[in-house]
Amino acid sequence: MTNTEAIIRTILGPIRRDTRPLACSVDCLSELLFVQKIPMDEIMVTKDIYPEVAKQLNKNPRTISRSVERLVLCCWEEGNRAYLAKIIGRNLTTLREPREMLFYLSVYSHWNVPFFTAVQAQPSLLF
Repeated sequence: MTNTEAIIRTILGPIRRDTRPLACSVDCLSELLFVQKIPMDEIMVTKDIYPEVAKQLNKNPRTISRSVERLVLCCWEEGNRAYLAKIIGRNLTTLREPREMLFYLSVYSHWNVPFFTAVQAQPSLLF
């Protein structure tokens, strides 16, 4: 089990859903952010991440997109709220877009630091 998968399982607990689309999406995003050094505002999740994950998992990009959205909503609505607050670095009341969760998980998985703490320390992540 990868670090990303362990984080997702900690949020969701024991579920029967396949978490690979979300874990692979987070890992792909980490590659773009931390290896290729592409800023967050230049990353298009539907164009840069989902097609790559679809290739890895032998699925259609739309299938990956729907699966990731469902898993993110499951994390947000049914997941461990205290652990989510630790990952994000704040207690948020709403999640505007599923892509936000991908960024939160990616930063936490890579640095093991809450998202907003990392962004304050490394503002170049944003732009």
